[in-house]
Amino acid sequence: GTARGSGEELQHLDRPTGVATLSDGSVLVCEAGNSRVTRWARGSEVGRIVAGGNGQGDELWQLNNPRAICVDRQNKVYIADSANDRIVKWREGDKSGVVVAGGRGQGPEPWQLNEPIGLALDEASETLYIAEVGVHKITRWPLRADRGETLAGGVFGDSLRGEDSRLGTPCGLCIVAPQRLPGDFGGSSSSTSAATASSTSTSRSSPATATKAKAKTKAKAKAKAGNSRGFEASPPQPPTAPDERQRQAQLQQLHQQMQQQQPQQ
Repeated sequence: GTARGSGEELQHLDRPTGVATLSDGSVLVCEAGNSRVTRWARGSEVGRIVAGGNGQGDELWQLNNPRAICVDRQNKVYIADSANDRIVKWREGDKSGVVVAGGRGQGPEPWQLNEPIGLALDEASETLYIAEVGVHKITRWPLRADRGETLAGGVFGDSLRGEDSRLGTPCGLCIVAPQRLPGDFGGSSSSTSAATASSTSTSRSSPATATKAKAKTKAKAKAKAGNSRGFEASPPQPPTAPDERQRQAQLQQLHQQMQQQQPQQ
């Protein structure tokens, strides 16, 4: 690749933007500069075209600035065809690809994509996760569906979901199994997987989020204090009455003092 310089010959690469490995150890390389995907066997000095390679264009036998790839167990290749705003599926040996997401022009609508440059496949749920840099969001797109849904971010994320939902130029993502997630990730224990995205922005908590977190912490502290006692604190008890004999002695002493103060007859 780079040791031989860039170029369109099969011993060269031009702007490789994504890689994927196959079970036999060979590597698939997504070349944005050559608008193609090539397969390189282990130890080989020459690649073989798997998808594209017919010049830039929007025909099904062409790619335009492909940016990311992923592969399923049958070695079908899914390609983020960025400049064509679509995801296409190719089998090695096919003369053209099949559009599985997008391909209806660039835009923010659920049936459209906007500069997809990151891609991940969850085979268990047959779902693609797509990073769209043009609208700063991650889209979940089932393979048999004609549209996707926003999973994170989005151009309207600030008004709909608050500051915590914002992403800035998401450029990659991966699938993480729920049992490997530390704590509560995404909030849903019934989901088969979660997608994490790499982004150039930093997360910030809104004032409402901070207030809720503070109240939750205070409630936990109060509950912990009650549990450590094992019971609620009893109300203060009134002081006990003095002993009856002591009271009688006090009355007798008072009576004697009153008699001594009477004038002599």
